[in-house]
Amino acid sequence: MGVAVPRAVRRGSLLAVLASLLLVYAMPSAAAAVPFGNVLVLDGIDDYANIPDNATLDLGDADGEDLTVEAFFYVPNESNATTDVIFYKGSAYVLSVIFRTTSADTVRFQFWSTNVTSNILSNDTNITAGWHHVAAVFDNEFTGSNDRVAIYLDGAEFANSTAFEYTPGLNNSTNLLAVGANSGAVPLEGWLDEARFSQSVRYTGPYSVPTSPFSNDANTRALWHFDEAAASTSFADSSGNGNTLTGQNGAQTGTPATTVSIVDLAFQPATVTAPLGGTVTWTNNGSMVHTSTSNGFDATAGPALWDSPDLSPGQTFPFTFNVGGNYGYHCTIHPTMQGSVVVKPTAQPTSGTTSTTFTITWAVGSIPSGYRADVIIKRPGQPWVGWKVNQSGTQISAQFTPDGGTGTYGFAVRLRKASTGGVSGWAGFPLPVS
Repeated sequence: MGVAVPRAVRRGSLLAVLASLLLVYAMPSAAAAVPFGNVLVLDGIDDYANIPDNATLDLGDADGEDLTVEAFFYVPNESNATTDVIFYKGSAYVLSVIFRTTSADTVRFQFWSTNVTSNILSNDTNITAGWHHVAAVFDNEFTGSNDRVAIYLDGAEFANSTAFEYTPGLNNSTNLLAVGANSGAVPLEGWLDEARFSQSVRYTGPYSVPTSPFSNDANTRALWHFDEAAASTSFADSSGNGNTLTGQNGAQTGTPATTVSIVDLAFQPATVTAPLGGTVTWTNNGSMVHTSTSNGFDATAGPALWDSPDLSPGQTFPFTFNVGGNYGYHCTIHPTMQGSVVVKPTAQPTSGTTSTTFTITWAVGSIPSGYRADVIIKRPGQPWVGWKVNQSGTQISAQFTPDGGTGTYGFAVRLRKASTGGVSGWAGFPLPVS
């Protein structure tokens, strides 16, 4: 089914409008979904968090008791060539990533049957810069004669094996749990969010990457949201089991910055998500001069919103995005280098009923002079239509009470340059109404 775009919104190629809208409005990937708030910031030198051993962290060690450990992790660039630990409980279980620059990276899950006997499950792939979801699962007594071990990455089962039978299960280790390193060794460079330990099998095959913070249930042994105030070094466990992590060597919570590494000849990550009012900073980590230039310059189609100076190696360029949209950009010196910044509008609250009054916000501060914001709506079972079109100045939000019954609504926004008609892509979100 096509997306009906009102006449007032039709500027430029309709096919391009439809494509950009469908791409951004689709179910977000892990990278688009997170972070959900503050994150655990790790410097890749010696930062980590830990907690002494206790019974709630001894998972999969009893006959029939399972284990799932999972988290979102952020890779700042693809120049890393180290082993980075996500979870480390010595002589019990370790989840890590081996990064390489000239060959595929390895996701690795090591698990012990005794203090000295272990097995390893791993697989190789190219892990790009940006956010990823990873989980390791130990299915104790998958059959009467076999356990099953699996790794899940970004919505897919990445590796599995049933070539094990641990009786009664994983080794009950008394070692402390370390998050983000092995007590300072093999540290993770980047960020962590939503770390959860469960006494059940959470994933069994292809899955939808979680798009909201984890919630507790009867199988949750530990859950860290890392939503404490910035610079906190104590990280609460929301499971109720009291597994408070303590930051070591400078590990602390922080508000994640949106950064793009410029290398020869690519932007890493190629697509980033920034909040309304968020700043994206480009850093030239390559050996050549590059630019970050909004589409709309250099005979490209777009709103021509920003154009950095030539960036020599080591130089940076920040830009703040006050209006929602999907902003394509390129390097003027090397036009095949392309990227995008996705800035989604917001709803407050994020769900409700047919009597809820929502505030839909598509910009912060004001819309830049010479530009207009177009906001469209999709009611349940209906095509996209104009809602708040040709918005300017301080026309940055509006209230909305559902008028199409229950179901999933959608809102999307783009930025348009009034003088040329050059537009960004659409960026939007679903709004569930019960």
